[in-house]
Amino acid sequence: MNIRIIFCALLMATAFAACSQMDEDEAAWQGSETAALELNSDVEVRLSSGGLATRASIESKVDSFEVDSIGIYMLATDQIRTNPEEVAPIDWHDPRCIKIINEQANAEINDLTGATDLNWADPTVKYWYPYENWYAFRFYGYYPRVNDSDISLQSRYVEASYSELDGTKDIIWGQSKRADMNDATEKYAYSAQYFRQAGHATMYPNVAFNHKLMRIQFYIQGVEDENPGIGYEMANKMVLDSVVLYARNSNYAPGSWDGIPTTAQLVIADLDNPTNEGKLNINWDGDKSAIPMLDENDQPYVNKKQVNNGDLIKVGQPVLLPVPDAGAGTGFLYGAQINLKMVDGGNVVAKFNDASPLDLNLNNTTSGIQAGHTYRVIIKISGPQKVTLNATLTPWEEIDEEGFDDLDLN
Repeated sequence: MNIRIIFCALLMATAFAACSQMDEDEAAWQGSETAALELNSDVEVRLSSGGLATRASIESKVDSFEVDSIGIYMLATDQIRTNPEEVAPIDWHDPRCIKIINEQANAEINDLTGATDLNWADPTVKYWYPYENWYAFRFYGYYPRVNDSDISLQSRYVEASYSELDGTKDIIWGQSKRADMNDATEKYAYSAQYFRQAGHATMYPNVAFNHKLMRIQFYIQGVEDENPGIGYEMANKMVLDSVVLYARNSNYAPGSWDGIPTTAQLVIADLDNPTNEGKLNINWDGDKSAIPMLDENDQPYVNKKQVNNGDLIKVGQPVLLPVPDAGAGTGFLYGAQINLKMVDGGNVVAKFNDASPLDLNLNNTTSGIQAGHTYRVIIKISGPQKVTLNATLTPWEEIDEEGFDDLDLN
């Protein structure tokens, strides 16, 4: 039997919801607590978060999202010089310059405001701005939080290492605004003195997150047979059995594919080179693995969808993948191995599992591949065509005048 699997031109889906630009003075918190602790001010550290657009990938509305296990850092970024004789150069190994270290927080939607609050996972945890106001601080958040053993904390650089990236892990990163040292008020952000300025009492830091991976969402759609009386009859017997993703670049021989990188490093903060902050560095030459498409909630793909005429049918949950960069190599492509089966009367009558991966020419999209975007891939499937052969045989023709010499046995 012969199966035709056609990938239509890849369409750029609507961009995955970007981080919210909610102003920090719009981030509402309920209640107020004050306390006086030694070496701390009476201003408690509270955080809010803009929306972002787990289970697998984090979904969001325009201005809200929810997810557990976000890692939070509170790092000094600028010297306020309220007490200049006491100010030391910023060094994140100095306890005066790092106040929150990889603390776990949860993003939770506030029922009253509809916005997202960042709440400490341990409800007994409280942090306070230091009373001396030597430094302005910035907040950094990332997800999923890793153990301290997977963190590289240097004097002015913080990095998290990820392993076992398997298409289900959404990596997000965000930061609050940085103090503006040229503004008489904003230079105190974020310190206890900042909140003592008129109108700033509830202008809590807003950590605006964004995605660091891309997503692929698969769909199936039938292809009509134009022969009279057939239409979608045969296509409608086809079921998508599985999808497995691979990768390759121009260094691979034609038809050869490899797995997809499973390890990466996320730059959480880089004081000396801020353009690096939030960069996800993929280990393109590291460990790799083929990545299967799964059902919702990271479950094996068992909700196998069947073609129904020309209907566009979503299959599985989106697959989260690294965004190709220069390290991926020239001519980089993702590929999808598509396995199908044919059913008739509820019974499987044939399986088609020997197809090679097909190119996903995502680079042909108008804007190129970008983090935080979902790319739609439509698998167009026609009905199987049974292989039928006709044969003819040319009759033997006897040659009288030309040939071998006669044999004389006398």
